[in-house]
Amino acid sequence: MLAVQAEARSILDNSPDAILTMDDEGTIRHWNRSAERLFGYSAKDAEGQPLSLILSPPRAEEESDLSGRLGAGERSLRTERLHRDGSLIPVSVSIGPVISDRGETTGATEIIRDIGDLIATHKELAAAKRRIETLYRSTPAMLHSTDPRGTLLSVSDRWLEITGYSRDEVIGRRLVEFLTPDSARISKTELLTALLSEGHCENVQCQMVTRSGPTLDVLLSAILERDAQGNPLRIISTIDDVTQRRRAENALKEERRRLQQIIDATRSGTWEWNIQTGELRINRQWAAIIGEDLRELDPARIDTLLERLHPDDLSEHEALLSAHVRGETDSYDYEARLRHKSGGWVWVAGRGRILTWTGNGKPEWMFGTLQDITRQKDAQNELRKSRTFLERTGHIAGVGGWEVDVVDQKIFWSEETCRIHGVEPGHSPTMEEAIAFYAPEARTTIEAAVERSIATGEPWDMELPLIRADGQQIWARAAGAAQFDSTGKLVRLIGAFQDVTERIQQRLELERLNERMAIATENGKIGIWDANLKEGKTHYSDIWCAIIGYRRDEISDSAGEWLRFIHPDDLERAKAADVKHIAGDAPFFEEEFRMRHKDGRWIWILDRGRVVERDEHGVPLRMIGTHTDITARKTQRKNVT
Repeated sequence: MLAVQAEARSILDNSPDAILTMDDEGTIRHWNRSAERLFGYSAKDAEGQPLSLILSPPRAEEESDLSGRLGAGERSLRTERLHRDGSLIPVSVSIGPVISDRGETTGATEIIRDIGDLIATHKELAAAKRRIETLYRSTPAMLHSTDPRGTLLSVSDRWLEITGYSRDEVIGRRLVEFLTPDSARISKTELLTALLSEGHCENVQCQMVTRSGPTLDVLLSAILERDAQGNPLRIISTIDDVTQRRRAENALKEERRRLQQIIDATRSGTWEWNIQTGELRINRQWAAIIGEDLRELDPARIDTLLERLHPDDLSEHEALLSAHVRGETDSYDYEARLRHKSGGWVWVAGRGRILTWTGNGKPEWMFGTLQDITRQKDAQNELRKSRTFLERTGHIAGVGGWEVDVVDQKIFWSEETCRIHGVEPGHSPTMEEAIAFYAPEARTTIEAAVERSIATGEPWDMELPLIRADGQQIWARAAGAAQFDSTGKLVRLIGAFQDVTERIQQRLELERLNERMAIATENGKIGIWDANLKEGKTHYSDIWCAIIGYRRDEISDSAGEWLRFIHPDDLERAKAADVKHIAGDAPFFEEEFRMRHKDGRWIWILDRGRVVERDEHGVPLRMIGTHTDITARKTQRKNVT
């Protein structure tokens, strides 16, 4: 018996919970070590004292009634107990009777556990839940959740803004109601199958129908949540609106295709030269002009050109190139002889311009064209190849949330926001540090937007340059708003970040492509024509019209419009050459003829072109070419003769 009592005593003393026993009058008879740590009283100080020693005054009377508590069906409660220093400790208390050998209740035992950390955790979880719900609604990404049948349970504000619906109009409806028929089918087959088998799907191409009617091109990614038994619970999805991106990509592809067709039709060589490294990028036609195969010239360097220049042309070429590199001329233009693979010489016309500079202002990339002008030295054409810098994020949405607690002066950044800024997850910056991530020219803009939101409640949504912690500059979409309490007092700023570098780069690349195409035609004074042979219509460029003294609105788009300006003596020859190429009897169309200028005089034109598109039966559909004024050359040749 003594051994059992000793063992029980050891268990009580070493329990992590505070354990105390009382007689039927509430006097403390036993006080274990955990009770000493929890309440600050030693066993010597506590034993013999009433239970009220540790009861908080508002609850002292109720909790002193041991018989009432023992008789109640619920013997556990959450309450607060009094520490020796006067502070209150949140605890859970379980009470049980002390039974004598004769079966009589002689007192009670309380097991007391400190639940301060638990309560703090619950409060933190509740705050986090509220924060997540707020971020979910205010994020600039399109988010929604559905039940397993596809019924919408929640949508983000951005989802509603993009589609034009109100929340009441969408909650409770099926997601497929907002998709085109083809996308609804994909949602029911591919998307649902992937979710059930893999638990997630990424970047499924769909089209959504907005409230006003237009469709949106979107990429839908989703994950499937299951309950404890493994049954489907809900589907959480993110939607990336790529409508503008698709339009930009299609426009970029069309411009690149058209540029390539012009290059092919005019048989122009192109080159890109890095002045700092000497790297030279040339196309196959450049190599073909001197009778070489592109593979034989790889890797090309600037010496690939210089070593083939005629000795008599070297000094003039060097002078023209150096003048442009020094910034003394707007462009680099030269005519020179290049050694052909066969051993002979070919006349070429080269044009170029520096378009990019290094960070310290030194000229970097130079772009230009090379044309064989052995037969026509005055023909000049500068066509540029575009390079693409489109980068795609490896993330589903690339959206991060942030919150500024004005009261506590704390800033919260989600993991994605940290990733966008290039800092470790969990980083919490100061306000000054957060603003400093913006590029210098953007800081006043974002500061003004925040101040305006605080003053008027107006949210902000803008695209600004951002400098990551590693020094890399990106473009970020920054959205946010000020939140106020019921009295109108500012309590927090909340919003989100999205990396939009790819979209901005696409826009800039398209602008650069348009610039290069303009340089190739305007600086070269080369008119472009683009004939739709199926419809019998031709697009004549501004320069084409200007060569014969007209504005474009004075020239019709008829396919035969050009023929009415040709000299009668040259008309049949020009028509015959055109028909011969279209019929496939000549590899390309090239002819010299006179055209009547608006002022009545006759000018000589070099006309080049080629069919660039045929249908499956070989019927020509599209033909592109150039017009060049060669009157000066003709006049010079006539005078020499």
